[in-house]
Amino acid sequence: MSYEHLIIECESDRFQTIKNIITINELDSSSRKRENVYRRFFLYNELRSMSEFKSLKWIGKLFNRDHSSVVHGLSVHDILTEIKDPMYNQIKTEMNSALGHKRIDKNKILRDRIKSCKSLHDMNRIKQLVETNQL
Repeated sequence: MSYEHLIIECESDRFQTIKNIITINELDSSSRKRENVYRRFFLYNELRSMSEFKSLKWIGKLFNRDHSSVVHGLSVHDILTEIKDPMYNQIKTEMNSALGHKRIDKNKILRDRIKSCKSLHDMNRIKQLVETNQL
């Protein structure tokens, strides 16, 4: 089965949006501009997390890269996310917006829940939710 066939087979709305972002920003070019490199890294991670994900070679094909470039991009994505690189965070925000992801401020939700507590029982319930990662 050819990679072109796999790409055509994978036609979800999210995937179409990613393909449009790749085309509009020319992320399949040989550009080494930091903004473009960071966008690639972010999209590698997005594609890797999708249910339609096929392989690293398949992702690389979308960007005219090989699988080792994708592996490198995924590891750098993790590092930049961990150290909270300001430029990468800005790119992530921009890309999440382009993909239609809505950011949920869990701290605000938690603050609002704590403010609405009327008893120790309510506080213990919130503590229980936080400990089980439900809030």
